[in-house]
Amino acid sequence: IRLRNEILFCLERACTCADPESRRTLLCFTVVGGGPTGVEIAGALGEMKKYILSREYPEISPCDMRVVIVEGSDRLLQNMSTEASTKSRQYLEQLEVEVITGHTMKSFDGTYVSFDNGDKIKCHTLIWTAGITGEPLKGIPETSIGKGRRIVTDEYNRVVGCENLFAIGDIAGLAQAAKALGAFLGEDMALIGLASFDLTSLGKAEAFGSTPVGLDLWHGVFLLLKVNCFSVLIS
Repeated sequence: IRLRNEILFCLERACTCADPESRRTLLCFTVVGGGPTGVEIAGALGEMKKYILSREYPEISPCDMRVVIVEGSDRLLQNMSTEASTKSRQYLEQLEVEVITGHTMKSFDGTYVSFDNGDKIKCHTLIWTAGITGEPLKGIPETSIGKGRRIVTDEYNRVVGCENLFAIGDIAGLAQAAKALGAFLGEDMALIGLASFDLTSLGKAEAFGSTPVGLDLWHGVFLLLKVNCFSVLIS
């Protein structure tokens, strides 16, 4: 809600802004991180620019609004198939979103976003979707902390190196499986026993407003369909 309000605030200010440079800055939105969340947000902003802006804000030309998504790796949706990445980029570019890959953000001073190649983008709104690091509780051995400062667990959700300590969800590096893990761990504890957990994924999906959705299914199957929604993310 806060992000939505910030975006609307920038649009409303731009309507009455007489200075062209300040107006362009207000209408520039930079999304850092080309994962599912970043692609979803960039798609929603792109749809707003292409289909909604001229109707709701006639004082603003769609050409004045700039939406940029930046990804440090060589493609968007790095954890999905190459086809899903290619399709997502095509859809975003159709929505007039600028896609930058292979570069990372170095700093943001409130006005300029600086990148590792020396380029800068002047924008009012920076949206960070490139992920965060975990913050484990004090007392957990360093040997039990893995990549991204997330807790390493075994197949029973038990923290490696600890006897009666369990971790699920983002802190254990399994955000997609958090709900299933919660129910599974509850059953384990209710029975005062342990059973190994195995997550069978039905696939991943990414939606860009009302544009076609990419479904990355099992065994390399990629499926396209169309939904009528503004912004949806299913994992």
